[in-house]
Amino acid sequence: MDSSSRPSKTTIALLKPKACCEVQKHRGYPNVKISPLHCFDVLAMSRAIDKLKYEDKLTLEKFSKKFSWWADIPSILSNPYEALVLTDIYRNIIWVGSGFEAMTGYTANEALGLKPTFLQGHKTTKDSIDLFRENLQKKEEFEIQLTNHRKEGRDYECLVHIFPLKNKSNKYTHFLALERTC
Repeated sequence: MDSSSRPSKTTIALLKPKACCEVQKHRGYPNVKISPLHCFDVLAMSRAIDKLKYEDKLTLEKFSKKFSWWADIPSILSNPYEALVLTDIYRNIIWVGSGFEAMTGYTANEALGLKPTFLQGHKTTKDSIDLFRENLQKKEEFEIQLTNHRKEGRDYECLVHIFPLKNKSNKYTHFLALERTC
């Protein structure tokens, strides 16, 4: 085989998957090792998340048409989020986005019809709950950090960005929460 028919070192390097992180021990669990993610794994995960967020956007645009919201859904969703929660004006959950279960441990079916307060627990402070309610009553966009609790009981800090949604008759009908861990 002459040198012109062999792949170059550059070509060979591009064919091998490269690790994006090194194998490391998981914090708090010294006997558990995390496998390295390969670049194609990260890319695939990113594409999957983008697809789910796109599907969430389409669902919210359908709700927007159904309820005649005076809201720019793509603009709202340009804010960072991991999970979406849509409630009626009485704060009953009518829909959750694709990231809700990953964040909370609860499926959409478990959350539908409940108030988002079911995620609060003993570490959620009364002051933060009172401030949250006050801001909801103003029916203005706001952001607040709360301590919520996952299904298995572990608490997590959650940054909640609330968008009150009103219809074309200028009547508030729903709240949309964009949530992310912090």
